[in-house]
Amino acid sequence: MSFVVTNKIQQIMKNQIFNLEKNPLELKGLWPVDCFNEAYSKQSAFKGCALVSLMNKKNLEEVSLIVLRIFIEDTARAREDQKYVVGIRFYSFGDMATIDVISLDKGLHKEICYDHLKRMGWPSWNEQIGEKVNEFDETTRAPFLFVGGHLKIKSEKQAEFFGSSGDYGLDILFSDSNSIAQYVASASGIELGVGNEKKGESFVQEILQFMLKHKLNKDFYEKLIQETCQKTPTVDSSFSAQQIGAFVAMKVADRMLTENKDGMSLIVEEMCGGGIGRTILLESVAQRLRVKKGS
Repeated sequence: MSFVVTNKIQQIMKNQIFNLEKNPLELKGLWPVDCFNEAYSKQSAFKGCALVSLMNKKNLEEVSLIVLRIFIEDTARAREDQKYVVGIRFYSFGDMATIDVISLDKGLHKEICYDHLKRMGWPSWNEQIGEKVNEFDETTRAPFLFVGGHLKIKSEKQAEFFGSSGDYGLDILFSDSNSIAQYVASASGIELGVGNEKKGESFVQEILQFMLKHKLNKDFYEKLIQETCQKTPTVDSSFSAQQIGAFVAMKVADRMLTENKDGMSLIVEEMCGGGIGRTILLESVAQRLRVKKGS
């Protein structure tokens, strides 16, 4: 049984998209929106949230849902070149997802990612064992798929996304950080500079369709990995170490809600016992064979 899709969400899902700027009452009280607004309360920023959904017209109880959230700290750096990250998380084996675009006045993408994890309430392993925090290592143990890039605030409520992250790269699932960020910004009420918003929109629609078909299945993450490898044309776009860790963390977090097992044993199962680790290995080999055959 899912704990994610509340009655409030179900009531408004007949429409495909809502954003906080145009539909404040409809989104008020939704926990992904409320917790984000509480975590990112600074006023000198561009901030927005939107909800997109897809419904099976033959069965109105079958729906998929993604909450889009964006926060761009409005600083002097942002007027020139400020880093941003995209973080994607699935909940309850794909019953719901969040896509976050976060830009802060920090020098490194890993610092932005780590700050976002803390604001979202994810515990720091290094802090718990009393060791110095390594921001990148912390993100490999967290349930968010991260990529990044750069942005520039060009005018009032207008942002341009470009470049990539040296820490996390550009490719995420079967899209890229800039296209996704541009769509999230647009859907949330922030105008765009030069960019490929349509590519980001198509990606979100594909994810909604995938979730509608596979959500709540115990092999949801394995199916998503397979789907990504089949849609990825080159091996250069395979999963990063951070993204592999994020898949494991998401599935382990979901399994801990339904199984009487501790997190460490579940991690070992997923990495060494035929779970996420095995799927990524097999799909990566198959992907390389497809590329070699097509060359």
